[in-house]
Amino acid sequence: MMNLNKCGIAAPLLKALKNSLAGLRTAWLGERAFRQECAVLLILCIALPAAGSSPARWLLALGGWLGVMAAELLNSAVEKTCDLVSTDFHPLIKAAKDMASAAIFLMLCLNAGIWIYLLAC
Repeated sequence: MMNLNKCGIAAPLLKALKNSLAGLRTAWLGERAFRQECAVLLILCIALPAAGSSPARWLLALGGWLGVMAAELLNSAVEKTCDLVSTDFHPLIKAAKDMASAAIFLMLCLNAGIWIYLLAC
């Protein structure tokens, strides 16, 4: 087995983990939509095993929902960056925020398709 410390990989991985956890904490504390999405994730984690779902269904349902959460994190990052650049109205900032919001919408549409498939089969 490879020694990650010897290869110089462990420190950057730990730093990336620390940054990722800080981002999740920031989203949890500051973004209501992210907290709501975490609640849905918790419900899925309870409901899927209770329904006797197969691992493939778990993967599909949870993977799709984690995609929504990832899009939400990116949307929040875009919004915060745009607000840092300027709080005044600008058509390019509006376009950036609208496109980031559209990414969440598309992931929600994908999830609707996933759930239609899971409930139909």
